[in-house]
Amino acid sequence: MVEVLRSEGHEVLTAASVEAAQKIIFARPDAQQLYLVIDVVLHHESGITFAQGLVQRYPGFRVLLISGFTDDVLMTEPGDAARIGFLAKPFTKQDLLAALNGLDG
Repeated sequence: MVEVLRSEGHEVLTAASVEAAQKIIFARPDAQQLYLVIDVVLHHESGITFAQGLVQRYPGFRVLLISGFTDDVLMTEPGDAARIGFLAKPFTKQDLLAALNGLDG
């Protein structure tokens, strides 16, 4: 994913944990313009819960949740639906780019 996004001209920052991602995001003055690509199932936290918190904190923040489990249900607030997307694994480069573009409205 990182290589695909970089090859399309996106700046990509990576984090190994929610805590590391928070530090990166909270330190950015342009945080509300960022996109987060995160797995729904994390080791110690829910990707959905983390995503919802960011969308509430930053008005322009957009999240793409990914998962290999087709049973995952996205529990978003009605106003968040346009800013939180979902992409099922496995996916292609085209699927990833289309999903991110879909978050732009």
